[in-house]
Amino acid sequence: MREPFRATADEIAGYQPQGSRVEVMLSAMLIEHFGGGKSKSMKRSWDASLPAFAQRLVDAGLGDIDMLIEYPMPGTAKSAADVVLAGIDPRDGTRTYFVIELKQWSRTSPAWESYRLVQVGGLPVQNHPVDQVRGYCEFLTNYVAVLHGRSISMRGLVYLHNAAREDVRSLFDRQPEMHGQLFTGSDDAALVDYLRERITPAPEVVDELLTSDIRRRGGFFDTAREVLRGRSPIALLDNQRLAVAAVLNEIEQANAPSNVKKRLVVVTGGPGSGKSAIAIDIMNKLRGTRHSVVHATGSGAFTTTLRKYSDKRGSEVNALFTYFMQIYNKHKATGVEVLICDEAHRVRRVSDGPRVKKSGLTQIDELVKCARVPVFFLDEQQAVRPDEVGTMKMIREYADHHGIRVRHVELEDQFRCGASVDYLDWVSSLLGLRAGAYPTEWRGDGFDVRIASTPQEMEDFLRSRVDVGESARMMAGFCWEWKEPLPDGTLPNDVVIGSWARPWNKKGSKAVPSAPHSEYWATDPRGFGQIGCTYTAQGFEFDWAGVILGPDIALGLDGRLDVDSTNNCDKPLKGTKDKPVFDEHAERLIRNAYYVLLTRGLHGVVIYAVDPALRDLLHKLVKGGPRQVASGGVVELD
Repeated sequence: MREPFRATADEIAGYQPQGSRVEVMLSAMLIEHFGGGKSKSMKRSWDASLPAFAQRLVDAGLGDIDMLIEYPMPGTAKSAADVVLAGIDPRDGTRTYFVIELKQWSRTSPAWESYRLVQVGGLPVQNHPVDQVRGYCEFLTNYVAVLHGRSISMRGLVYLHNAAREDVRSLFDRQPEMHGQLFTGSDDAALVDYLRERITPAPEVVDELLTSDIRRRGGFFDTAREVLRGRSPIALLDNQRLAVAAVLNEIEQANAPSNVKKRLVVVTGGPGSGKSAIAIDIMNKLRGTRHSVVHATGSGAFTTTLRKYSDKRGSEVNALFTYFMQIYNKHKATGVEVLICDEAHRVRRVSDGPRVKKSGLTQIDELVKCARVPVFFLDEQQAVRPDEVGTMKMIREYADHHGIRVRHVELEDQFRCGASVDYLDWVSSLLGLRAGAYPTEWRGDGFDVRIASTPQEMEDFLRSRVDVGESARMMAGFCWEWKEPLPDGTLPNDVVIGSWARPWNKKGSKAVPSAPHSEYWATDPRGFGQIGCTYTAQGFEFDWAGVILGPDIALGLDGRLDVDSTNNCDKPLKGTKDKPVFDEHAERLIRNAYYVLLTRGLHGVVIYAVDPALRDLLHKLVKGGPRQVASGGVVELD
């Protein structure tokens, strides 16, 4: 977990922008977190906001209180509270904590016709700042051990030191509560009184917070199980909360008496950015309301698992969680108010299945026609089949043609892969998904990347993690034929590399005692020992991901990775006479498939490459980072 910067209110109130200890530390922190460009604008903001708030603390007689600046949200790449205070409540002697959000705003207006969303000058639409700080309070209470399950008070506070109350009056339409108090420059006297009455310095409480354990955050399906059974909500942050607010707003607008037009929302983001968590949170918020909601995907494994974890059963759960290709026939007559299209990069050109009655429409037309508020969650780099056409461009063009307004929210943070944005960049460069990029050295920033010399080494290490209670799966490019179970009820060894051989996840409906159905391969403990592919792994995550780069990808003469689609066994990539798949398209989809596989890990990934030259390159690229895997344990690289 990144470390916040600790300084007293007296130090920050006397902050000098050039050369002081505080300025040097804050500048270094900003560059580390945001790079050179964004850090400059952030620093200008901090130069004004931090001293202004620190002065209010000094005015309250709290000059010696510690300010924890840029306090990170555990397990995230970017999200951080501007300031956290920890101390003692003078009224009852209990520990108390403040999460502070500082804004430079001087004038605001509602955005998208909603009190939940804010427009500030030419900036993108923003969360209401009270919602933002509430999210931080909930997240910290969930995941910082010293804040969880104890008799404490956690308060959220927003301070707009540049603003007069009358210029941001619409912000006060949100009702204040413990996790969301709002003060402007017009309220300085009230803010000073509020702070003086509720906190006194206690360095030992600050130390306790800084050294606290971080509670383990489970994978998506661990959370989904609790949410879908009504046991707990999801703690969301920043643009995740913005996405939820945008959808709820469009639902309200669509139901306004004067408004009969459709409303369409698109949420984009990379692996681990929280798209599926947002989708489940929206469903949870609509539980028990008058708004009908259906969740659809193009993935049998993903939808089947959600059905399993829901508190609904039978026809009710099958209606709640369904597939893109079934939406039109199920809902064309009555429609559905809110249609959540998760994994929408898997939207196809047309619905085409053995039990699908053809409508004569494109699949996007079917989905939008059946819903008053369709919501699409997508990551274009995760499209893996030729007929998967879900892109932002396609949806916008469709909406423009039909006169439908689109609200777009982009997710920027990372909650998987050790919260490492650098790892996603490394994978994109390795696979050639970024124009002109070459594979680069992995230097390590919290996500554990390991290279195996043999598939057995990879399996041995992953099994050692399973033995201590962590989740792990082995996955591979689709470079070996997928065969039916043998007559004796065992699985054939499909994936053969030298003397090492393992089966793909189970094919067909025939029961095999030692293996789950392929749709449960990712979540059933019996899935370890079989190899998964993109279709069974997409949408899932594991503590540890083992990935075999098959013979369809190898090191080229120019130092980049070349793809040979003739070594891939995925039939849709072969195309047909009527619908050919050109080499360039197939190669891009194979790179996308490996991108999916390499981004399934929460804590680490173990990679084995069939191509010897690529394997050697990976050893060199990861040499300066975490360790390689070796039989019987881990060895340091020379």
